[in-house]
Amino acid sequence: MPKPSYMVKPCLWLPASWARLIAVAACLAPLVGCGQKTSVAENTPGAVAKKFVEYMKTNEVQKAAELFAYNEAARVQNEDWDTFGEQQRRLIRAKMREDKAELLQAVQPSFTEQAAAGEPRIEGTRAVVPLTGAGAQTSLTLVQEDGQWKIAGF
Repeated sequence: MPKPSYMVKPCLWLPASWARLIAVAACLAPLVGCGQKTSVAENTPGAVAKKFVEYMKTNEVQKAAELFAYNEAARVQNEDWDTFGEQQRRLIRAKMREDKAELLQAVQPSFTEQAAAGEPRIEGTRAVVPLTGAGAQTSLTLVQEDGQWKIAGF
């Protein structure tokens, strides 16, 4: 009796275990993603502010420093920023990040367990998020930089 046309012949040069592995990988590939930096839910002013507070509470000031908008700050400090080469810009941003981490280390003890980010007030590409329980009442100012929300002021 002939086999139905919809049946696939087994591949003789590929061991069955490899075929199963490839089939599983093909099924899981859409679930893994393509290496995006952040999801849409993580790219909101509120999510960035909450992440900042969590990093500060756990004394991860280097990670907290990564959340700042260095391009905007560098452009303000260097009127000829747009003429700099990418390597020079990278060095400037790295130095600014290092300085920011030192500053954050100094204020980190004020971020107790009660510290929290409030509801963001968004106006176009800028947002303000109040912080409570972090020493005195303060806020984060955020801007969109290259499509990502970043902290511009604290």
